[in-house]
Amino acid sequence: MKRLTLYNIFKKNPKLFISGIFGLILVAVFLFVSVQSAIFLFLIVSEIVLALVLGFFHLNKFGFELVTVTAVLGGVVYGPTTGLSIGIILSIFHYLLSQSFGPYIFYSVPIFGAMGFLAGMFPGVNIVFLGIGISLVYNAMTTTLGTLSSGHIAGELLWSGTNLAMNIFLFTQVVPLLV
Repeated sequence: MKRLTLYNIFKKNPKLFISGIFGLILVAVFLFVSVQSAIFLFLIVSEIVLALVLGFFHLNKFGFELVTVTAVLGGVVYGPTTGLSIGIILSIFHYLLSQSFGPYIFYSVPIFGAMGFLAGMFPGVNIVFLGIGISLVYNAMTTTLGTLSSGHIAGELLWSGTNLAMNIFLFTQVVPLLV
């Protein structure tokens, strides 16, 4: 039995290595000397760990992700372009690291980017309402598109239900402590 080392993990799954490199680049972008940067670094690392856990335990049917919160906060704090970049890049990391692949990636990744961009267009709006509103729109769009492309409404509703519950909790309980 081989030892579980980073080398063996990356050798077996080169996508993890590529994602790790992109992750380091993304972290480097946010390494400014500020509390906000530390928050974003924590959110990005937490998302990467969450995605790895989801992939390892095959829990992709549940809507657990931190991309929405990170993209919305990134848009509000750093502007629409940064929100867009965070949404797209971090969602790609999420799908790669959680080993979650399907046709939904083609519409989900751009929608994550659009969420960050839109959040950046409304920096003065209450972050709780903005985040929950964007999350509702995201889930309505992806549930509709997912059901149309897969025909599995039960799976889409399970994913969206857990995703909405998680995002409502994060935007009402955690995000106000961060901004």
